[in-house]
Amino acid sequence: MADDYNPFELGKQDQPQEPVFQEQPVQPQESCPGQQPYPEQQSYPGQQPYPEQQPYQQQPYQPQPTYVNGQLPGKGKATASLILGIIGLIVSFISPIIGLICSIIAVVMSGKAKKEGYAGSAAKAGKILGIIGIIVSVVVFAFAIAVGVAVFMSPDFQQHVQELMNS
Repeated sequence: MADDYNPFELGKQDQPQEPVFQEQPVQPQESCPGQQPYPEQQSYPGQQPYPEQQPYQQQPYQPQPTYVNGQLPGKGKATASLILGIIGLIVSFISPIIGLICSIIAVVMSGKAKKEGYAGSAAKAGKILGIIGIIVSVVVFAFAIAVGVAVFMSPDFQQHVQELMNS
């Protein structure tokens, strides 16, 4: 009995002992053709079995853009839209009519670039700058007309015009 002594099992000699690990049957999984099956693994109490893994799936094919004369179609129009949008926005403060024309052309060129399949940031930026240029041109033009009307309707200007006509 001295050979069977275990200090961690004091008071448990009378109770039947259960095995610590119970082997659970593992069902073999189907493998891909040409792949070796995995060896069965021993599971431990309380451990969940691994879920079945899906085979690798390849990403769907994405067509590459078509180049015409070494460039993406619509890239030139997108660049022109960006340049005209910048020019239209800047010129709108000085000459609203010219700024309005450049800004409208920028928006139209951006739309044509998008129709040709170019969806880059130059086309988007050209369109945004063109729209801002149109708004600024209209506001500056309306402000210029309001100032002109106010000046022409002022009594001082009317008196000055009368003096010029009488002399």
